[in-house]
Amino acid sequence: MFDLNILLTLDNPSLLDWLGKRLLGHEVIHGTLSDANNSDMVVCGPGTGDDLEEYLEKVEDLVKETGATIPVIFVLNENTDELKRRLMSFGLSEEWILMPQPGQTVRASELLKAIKKAEEETESDPPVFEDSTPKNELDGTQEKNNQVICVSSSKRGCGCDTMATSLAAHAAEAGLKVAYIDLGEPPCASFHFGVPEPAFVQAPAVYETKWGILVVPGDDVESIFEDVVSKHDVTIVSSPNRLIQLEGSKSVVVLDRDIQIVEITSAQIMNMDPPIIFVNRSSENGRPDAACIFGQKGYEVITADTDTNGCIRALADCKPALTRSPQVAQAVGKLASALRILG
Repeated sequence: MFDLNILLTLDNPSLLDWLGKRLLGHEVIHGTLSDANNSDMVVCGPGTGDDLEEYLEKVEDLVKETGATIPVIFVLNENTDELKRRLMSFGLSEEWILMPQPGQTVRASELLKAIKKAEEETESDPPVFEDSTPKNELDGTQEKNNQVICVSSSKRGCGCDTMATSLAAHAAEAGLKVAYIDLGEPPCASFHFGVPEPAFVQAPAVYETKWGILVVPGDDVESIFEDVVSKHDVTIVSSPNRLIQLEGSKSVVVLDRDIQIVEITSAQIMNMDPPIIFVNRSSENGRPDAACIFGQKGYEVITADTDTNGCIRALADCKPALTRSPQVAQAVGKLASALRILG
């Protein structure tokens, strides 16, 4: 009886034999992505004859279908941040995406190390992948969307706009119909969504963007809110200046490591239904981690590592940060899973 059944989709017989000799107690078999449901771990990567887009769609479907059951290690034959970002947006862990150094190739020893690491984390930690497409228990169909998600912060500068617009882009790229209501003072989502002359946006206004509609309502929110929600799978309400929570909505509170913001936010959310806490710039300067503080209080916490350069590049291109930052893409993928945004 084998401990783990490891599926290797890479077409390399010598690699299959090499791994089999070093993973004693486990069964390493060769197959295709369609065999993944019978496996405990999948090692995959596009071959020379594979259409990359079709292959990525299969990998994304695999992560959705298997949900929290198996880890997926993806091996790339080239070093590309854009492809890495896309894989992380599916929910793949960064350390399980193997990329070669320029002019080199991924070695078998690196793959073996990743497999053993994945095995350890699968045994000792919560699963990396969560099923983000919940099904109705009776008929197996997807639940109706029309979700409202409030993303807010107690002050400007914590990354509320950055994360909320990236969450909207993540949902749109998954095929959902998205509306984004910007309650910022001033409204700044236009800088992330490619709106012409974003500095001159004035309420009330509605813009069609690549990632859904952007609504800048000004003071006239109530009159348009119900209509907007009813016409979209996901409506994201962003309030970067103050915390908000709407009846029936899911809530995300964004903050950074600033201890004053941690204290202010702790006091303000006491009167709210428990939101998801999103800690931005969580690895910056080694200061006490806000994630630990809120985690100890029993809140669900998601963190995003610092990637100032990636966020700046995205802003210069007038695009959501997840398009240029693998760190943001991974964090937003985790947030979307926690919110069950694809359900």
